[in-house]
Amino acid sequence: MSVQQEPMRMNQSTASEKKENTETHEEPPKLEFARSSESLEAFGAALGGAVLGVLATLLILAIINNGTLRFTGAGGESLRASITRIDENLGAVSHNMDVIGSRLESIEGEGGALNQVQTSLSALDASLTALDEQVSSQGVAMAELEVTRRNFDTFTAA
Repeated sequence: MSVQQEPMRMNQSTASEKKENTETHEEPPKLEFARSSESLEAFGAALGGAVLGVLATLLILAIINNGTLRFTGAGGESLRASITRIDENLGAVSHNMDVIGSRLESIEGEGGALNQVQTSLSALDASLTALDEQVSSQGVAMAELEVTRRNFDTFTAA
């Protein structure tokens, strides 16, 4: 709909006449298009312009990208190569973690053997202590035997 500008300054007689005219008889609004087919033509032209704009944009992108519509350049390819390398490294790290986990489980399994060795060492220490006591008592017996031998030598020499 079109809007017509009217001057704001009116004298009172003109304003009152207009008021009487508008109260008695209202004019219908004026249409923008004289025929209904004109509005369809405008809609079709707008739609066609939008489609042509999209096609022109795609053509420009194809020219910029050497005839393809791929939006990835050399940076995208290097990023893809880096991601592939990281994925391979992740696989190697995962394998190493599995190996470390199995070694840890075997070490934990040897914890029982370690306890057995510790028990055996305690028993061996007790045996050595007893053997040391026996050697000490043997030393005392040897000293007594030495005294007895001297007495015997003294007796036979006399």
